[in-house]
Amino acid sequence: MPPRWLSGLVVAVALSACRAQSGGDSCSTLDEQCGGATDCYAVCVCKSGDGDGCRSGCDLAADAPLFIDVSGWSADPDEADLLVRINAERSQGGCCATGSCFSPVPALATNDALTAAARRHALDMAERSYFSHDTPEGLTVEDRLRAAGYRGCVVGENLAAAYPTTSDVITAWLASTDHCENLFWPAFTGVGIARAVGPASGPGTVWVADFGG
Repeated sequence: MPPRWLSGLVVAVALSACRAQSGGDSCSTLDEQCGGATDCYAVCVCKSGDGDGCRSGCDLAADAPLFIDVSGWSADPDEADLLVRINAERSQGGCCATGSCFSPVPALATNDALTAAARRHALDMAERSYFSHDTPEGLTVEDRLRAAGYRGCVVGENLAAAYPTTSDVITAWLASTDHCENLFWPAFTGVGIARAVGPASGPGTVWVADFGG
């Protein structure tokens, strides 16, 4: 059996600033909505929505992971099933490994930008046989999500590799504190989920869940 890998990350991009300014969790400026990214293209796309203009104006390799075309991605029933399982856990609430407990929270809604980012990263990891929140070029979670056009105060990501079923994935995430907290965190309202299969010599089947709120 190949080794099984997990990686979880949550980035509170501008949540405290948003609360201080508005008394709530919504971002009020583009700088807050697009916070965290440092890549020229990622910041440009998030703020302007002009992918073509940003592509010509930023010095990024033509085959950069941010440009992976996922427009022809076929919906995977396992991706839909994983979302059902995540929302089933959120509807009940629960406690994570370190004892942090969460009340029931609303279901996550599929978000197009988060889904595009998740698909690009899953495909990139599968094809280039790596497993990390950061690409080999150093593009971060924030870079990848902002380049897909996602705007929000807070973003997070759960990864898994070599887990064959959605049941295996959700069980592993619930048993890991960081991943578990991402699943239950009430600040998250949207998600994008992707599954990609690479060669057995690499991480194999890769799962990505990108969260935003």
